[in-house]
Amino acid sequence: LDKANSTKKKEFIDMAKVSCFKVLDRDSLNGDANFKLATIYYNNGANIIMKTMTLDTPIDSIPIYEEMANKLFLQSLPFMQRAFKSKPHCPKIIEGLMGIYYSLNDEENFKKYKALFDKLTEDIQKGLIKEDCI
Repeated sequence: LDKANSTKKKEFIDMAKVSCFKVLDRDSLNGDANFKLATIYYNNGANIIMKTMTLDTPIDSIPIYEEMANKLFLQSLPFMQRAFKSKPHCPKIIEGLMGIYYSLNDEENFKKYKALFDKLTEDIQKGLIKEDCI
């Protein structure tokens, strides 16, 4: 049953990716499609780390899994950057960039987007900026 659910989930994810790429063929800066693709790739990378790497994982396998996850994080980055260009006042997009840079151990960019996130959420709470999300 678990394998069947996993297969169905992969099919749905593949269909979502195809749909997003169709949207991006028409509008490469579509914030929603870029955000969704970035999230799919990021989550696939995070799943490698969270579900594949366990306490029983042989030490010599860890760099292989890390490399696989990092490739997916890097694959998610341009999509999230385009989503940010489209919707710079969306906290969840900035959180996405923070997560990607954190996962890539890019402390400088993580801190940059963390500061931006903190400022944006403060400005939204004060009513200075309207949240603009997908």
